[in-house]
Amino acid sequence: MELQVKGKDLSSDSLQMKVFESIEDFRSWRETVVGDVGVVPTMGYLHRGHESLLRAAREQNKILVATIFVNPAQFAPGEDLDVYPRDKEGDLETCRLLGVDAVFMPPRDQIYPPGFGTYVETESGKSSQNSYSEGSSRPTFFRGVATVVLKLFNIIQPKRAYFGRKDAQQCVVIQSMVRDLNVPVEIIIEPTVR
Repeated sequence: MELQVKGKDLSSDSLQMKVFESIEDFRSWRETVVGDVGVVPTMGYLHRGHESLLRAAREQNKILVATIFVNPAQFAPGEDLDVYPRDKEGDLETCRLLGVDAVFMPPRDQIYPPGFGTYVETESGKSSQNSYSEGSSRPTFFRGVATVVLKLFNIIQPKRAYFGRKDAQQCVVIQSMVRDLNVPVEIIIEPTVR
């Protein structure tokens, strides 16, 4: 598989992508990083849409971080958390081939430790604002999205974060959260790629 990404020589076998599972280890590495950091938050099982986001982020940032975390807070009881598709090795290979500098893929207890009880509530995406909102059929979904994205922003400390336009309601929620809470991250919305 030959990939060409502007700004990065991906033909070298010496390309060293870092993989972190702990917040502490990631933050230690992050303290050593100089330059703009872009992040592509994902729940894994990467596809062409994710690849497109990673390429855009690679072109616009000195350092590229991907996150892979299947967020249980986005799933209500009885939803498909346990059967959500996962492909750790395939995802890491995709990230490596696309020039990702670091992958943060924490276990659940790193993001939601025992006793966790703080969530981000947002009015954006709620059914009272839009009867077609995903929030009307999945009331915990946007709370889970906003919470995990804010936590990831606090851990990663990116300058830019990349999301796909296909998740329009999620993008509105994240943009509102960043604006309302004065989070110093530029949200980049990229066209949908299938």
